[in-house]
Amino acid sequence: MSTDTIGAAIVGAGIKGITLALGLMSRGIPVRVYERARDFHEIGAGIGFTLNAEWAMKVVGPHIHAAFKRVAMPNASDWFQWVDGFNESGTDPRETEEQLLFKIYLGERGFEGCHRAQFLGEPARLLPEDVVTSHKALDTGNKADVAAAFSHFGPTMRTIIDLLPDPIDQWAVFNTYDQPPDKYSRGTVCIAGDAAHAAAPHHGAGAGCGVEDAAVLCAVLDMAVKRVGATKGGSGGNAALITIAFETYDAVRCERAQWLVESSRIIGNLYEWQDNEVGADASKCHDEVYWRSHRIWDYDIDAMMRKTAKVFEARVAEVANH
Repeated sequence: MSTDTIGAAIVGAGIKGITLALGLMSRGIPVRVYERARDFHEIGAGIGFTLNAEWAMKVVGPHIHAAFKRVAMPNASDWFQWVDGFNESGTDPRETEEQLLFKIYLGERGFEGCHRAQFLGEPARLLPEDVVTSHKALDTGNKADVAAAFSHFGPTMRTIIDLLPDPIDQWAVFNTYDQPPDKYSRGTVCIAGDAAHAAAPHHGAGAGCGVEDAAVLCAVLDMAVKRVGATKGGSGGNAALITIAFETYDAVRCERAQWLVESSRIIGNLYEWQDNEVGADASKCHDEVYWRSHRIWDYDIDAMMRKTAKVFEARVAEVANH
């Protein structure tokens, strides 16, 4: 790091890492991205973004949101539906009707989503070739093992598994529920996205939460860069400004992101009928899913950004006065 420049090293070239890299570069901040895989390759099938996550994407960079829109598909329905995919009767999925447990209104047009690889590929094309350093590849798995694990499920689930390629990518699903970090920053280093708050996939909100992280990180580092050279000594040093920036990010993002980790674990238990209080009661499950989902969907991104600026300025003033 030079005396008059702030740059960023990002570890991980997934959706969140690429989004953050593009956001920082659009603000004139030098970036280097380090990725273990040999190339840009997202695992999983589909990914969805709520309206507030899309708004956060626009805050990071309108060009990133435009890339998403080029591959996005809206929901076919304005509703999310929850069905019983375990207790199906019959053996032919074409003649099997899944039992509808409940549904929740998403709003007109619902949410938009796309294939993970498509979304990663579009923004990645905007990165210069020398920005990303790649290395290791994923392991592969056996489709027969997946089929055996779900052999006692209904015919619809088994038919979906039959559609999987063979071999398939093999990866672990981690979450930080049992061992959450006590903070997201330390000095000039911070963690974000799955590194900070890896969550079970049941809310379908982990990627959106990571984009929210990127919006805040872009804002705080942009504010730090603009102060380099404008202030000398005290809070004006690069390391001090980056520390303040990352402390601001931690103050703004930690509570919401950790709640998502905890709620995703709870929702997973609900979906698997393993919650001791709810069990297989569809009405109780609906009530839990409803309020938890709306806490994610209704989050005010503009208010988050205003809070970010306020906290950053307050911390700069506090350091300057000491």
